[in-house]
Amino acid sequence: MIEYDIQEDLAFAHVVNRHGKSMTAHQMIPLVAAQYPAMSRSTGAASQHVNFIRRLLNGKCSKYPAKYTNSVINQLKKA
Repeated sequence: MIEYDIQEDLAFAHVVNRHGKSMTAHQMIPLVAAQYPAMSRSTGAASQHVNFIRRLLNGKCSKYPAKYTNSVINQLKKA
């Protein structure tokens, strides 16, 4: 079993929590890249992940991977 590395998602959640209401997903990508330089996602994939994290934190995500347990989601909300 591969262990889940939450660091990248924490960087995404940190940016979404602070700028999610005033910026588009595409505008947030440079902020995420500055927060987490090891990110290897393309711009399109990062933009999709910003939108996913935004929906996950707002409780609007009906299906998501099992790695996003309640404790992980709570950590992301506090990022």
